[in-house]
Amino acid sequence: MRERVAGESAIALFLALHTLPGCNPALSIFQGRGRTVGVLRHGEALTEATRSRLSVIEASGGTPLFQALGDVLVELAMTKEKRKVIFVITDGDPDNPHETHALVKCIEKTPDTDIVGIGICSETGWLFEKSVRIDDIDTLSEVLFSLAKDMALACIR
Repeated sequence: MRERVAGESAIALFLALHTLPGCNPALSIFQGRGRTVGVLRHGEALTEATRSRLSVIEASGGTPLFQALGDVLVELAMTKEKRKVIFVITDGDPDNPHETHALVKCIEKTPDTDIVGIGICSETGWLFEKSVRIDDIDTLSEVLFSLAKDMALACIR
């Protein structure tokens, strides 16, 4: 249930961001056991084929956040947009907490880059400077859109 709601919320946010001028969203999911899946790459449109890729992804234990962030940073380095925002939605602690914490702190110090942790029934404040915990999965979309709006407004100011 959590994975389905998180996936649907992430797709909804992707679609909303895709309509904004100068915004180049992507969507990656980690399945556990060290696998990160790039569902939608920067500049890619959501199609039935990409929707079907998302529908077959299942979580299989573990939270390989360190590896996933490494993949995301490689993708972000290849984009031309100056401002970078990473939303991390997780329901558990990372597999490599110390390495992940160090990487997140480096990202947080990077100019024009924001990273936000959203914990589903999981505390993320120890890992991310900007973090939110939600205990009701049905509020995830609302929280995601609120955070995205705040980030967009901060970029305009």
